[in-house]
Amino acid sequence: MRGGRPRMNRDGWEAALEGLADHLAAQRRSLAAGHPEEVTAYVPPPNLGPVPAQFRRRFDGLRSESLALQAEVTSRRDELGRRLAALPRRRDKDAGSGPSRYIDVSA
Repeated sequence: MRGGRPRMNRDGWEAALEGLADHLAAQRRSLAAGHPEEVTAYVPPPNLGPVPAQFRRRFDGLRSESLALQAEVTSRRDELGRRLAALPRRRDKDAGSGPSRYIDVSA
């Protein structure tokens, strides 16, 4: 840290942005293949410091792509919830057809 401000880590940011781009591509492939359970959060390396100006545009683009992926996953989850809620409730054939029956298994 210089002058109380965190130092920028250019090499770290370059690697982190490359890792995020690869991660997002893999997440999109998983979603397209019908495996939303494989979509996970990207965990950047620690101690990156602020985004250097030279990477700001790429960072903003990847952030937008990440937010779009999040919105798509949320939308699919919500749609699945609506479809599941619309399914008829399954009822046991014998449920409610008479008095409860208990079997004494202690003997």
